[in-house]
Amino acid sequence: MLMMNVELSLSELEVYKSYANKNLPRHTSYPAAPFWESETKTLTLFQIIENLEKDKDDFSLYIHIPYCRSLCYYCGCNKEIYDDERMKKKDPRESFLEKLFQEIHFYKKIFKERKLKQIHLGGGTPTFLSAPQLNQMMEEIYAHFQLAENPEISVEVDPRVTTIDHLDVLKKQQFNRISLGVQDFDLKVQKAVNRVQSFSLVKSIVEECRKRNFSINFDLIYGLPYQTKESMTETIEQVLQLSPDRIAFYRL
Repeated sequence: MLMMNVELSLSELEVYKSYANKNLPRHTSYPAAPFWESETKTLTLFQIIENLEKDKDDFSLYIHIPYCRSLCYYCGCNKEIYDDERMKKKDPRESFLEKLFQEIHFYKKIFKERKLKQIHLGGGTPTFLSAPQLNQMMEEIYAHFQLAENPEISVEVDPRVTTIDHLDVLKKQQFNRISLGVQDFDLKVQKAVNRVQSFSLVKSIVEECRKRNFSINFDLIYGLPYQTKESMTETIEQVLQLSPDRIAFYRL
């Protein structure tokens, strides 16, 4: 990895110091790292879930689809790789949905009449599921939980495997925010992390998302191999051309 000196202003330095060496949470783990404890609690998982019945507030739902077609070398998520060769031997999607639906039925009994204010699909790659399977999954959720007013329904997508059919299903199923895994537009960086996707590919997906009025989020990572100040500047300029509504900028 290339190293370079970066000069920070006094205010930037103070911000950096306030966050440096802290055990901050990541969206890829739950519970978040600061809440982990070494001692085993006496309460069982089912006892904890039963205690949730006392809470009458609206709740959020996160579904983790832990499958990808290929491995991105920077990834720290819980995932399992199913390339074309492995998919021919065994397709895990139907079995995954079967188990997921069992869990949905269980939680319906726990949450009863409480409303669902937020849904997020993460991974892995949520669009690893086919468009019909994605549609089926959302139909099952809506059949068992009542939505709150103006819920946020979001999904992380890989531009390389996300199709027009996927986007049509997401629109039909009331998704309003799509997060695109961009990371970096520099080809050398992309090859180093096994995540090759062109600017034109991402642009085409963004254009299709805008046609469907999705709010668009870009995920970017700094600290990847071969990144320099100049290459990151070029990536940011390309990002600005596409005008995402929000940018999540993570450190490797």
